[in-house]
Amino acid sequence: MSEFENPEEINNYINLWLDTSVTIEDWLHFRNINHWDEINDYLCLDESKREKIENHQRELFYEHLSVIITNKINSLKERDLIDRVAIINEHLRVIDLFKNSTQTNHFIIALLMPIVRINEADYLPVLLYYQQKIHNIVYDIRTDYSISQDGKFLYSHSLNASILYRYEYELNKLRIVISNNEVQTLHPQQTETKTDKLKAELAKFGFFELPNVMQLSEPSKQRLVEFISTNGTPYSIAMFEYLGFLNHLKAEYFAENCKLHKAVANWFGVTERAIKGNISVLNEYSKEDRTRYTANQQKQTAQNDYQKLK
Repeated sequence: MSEFENPEEINNYINLWLDTSVTIEDWLHFRNINHWDEINDYLCLDESKREKIENHQRELFYEHLSVIITNKINSLKERDLIDRVAIINEHLRVIDLFKNSTQTNHFIIALLMPIVRINEADYLPVLLYYQQKIHNIVYDIRTDYSISQDGKFLYSHSLNASILYRYEYELNKLRIVISNNEVQTLHPQQTETKTDKLKAELAKFGFFELPNVMQLSEPSKQRLVEFISTNGTPYSIAMFEYLGFLNHLKAEYFAENCKLHKAVANWFGVTERAIKGNISVLNEYSKEDRTRYTANQQKQTAQNDYQKLK
């Protein structure tokens, strides 16, 4: 039996293993003491009990791994954005150098220090475990992360390989999040949909106070704006006419047709001529080019879509 400073405490710890109730805190407290001989050999465990203990070891392994990775990522998130991006890129570069190496490399060992601490003797075993992780090869955790070993569980080969593997995965996720956030910051208009922008413009000109619009539910109002924003200029003009919005605009906001055409053209990102032409063809006596401007052909479709919203 091993010599312990507090045999009673150690015996209690061994009993926790026997009933698989050891916590990660217990394990970290006693990690420098070899107990496997006492538990496995002296107590003559049967295969089912050994398997139960080893399964619990696996649970502790992945719990410990999760804590390590979470702490590393949280530490990164505390950095300002510029530093965070620089560290992510550097750590991914170093892991890439390591996983593509074929022999012990002292330069890479030094670069790995902020991520995991491995020495020359550890390098190739950790690399082998990493490659096994990539190819989903199952290995015996007990042989490298058991109750016994030599007490160096904290930096075992399999744990270091798993740290590198999981850390690389989390870094890539974090880099994608940062990249998406930067796009939204640099191009905020992309976060606002075409429908949202049109809805805001229509609200400025009393669209939602129109009788035909007010009687709709809020979801139906939203759907109506989606119809108008996505079905093309001829459809939009036909719907505006059916709802009475064109007459409303003329009466309340635009004494001159040219100003009305300009405003509506800005809402949809089209030419003023396109707005003028599509409004004109709604008049059956207009001599406007009806092959080029087709709002008149959209009148029935617009009416049917509105009726479905009621």
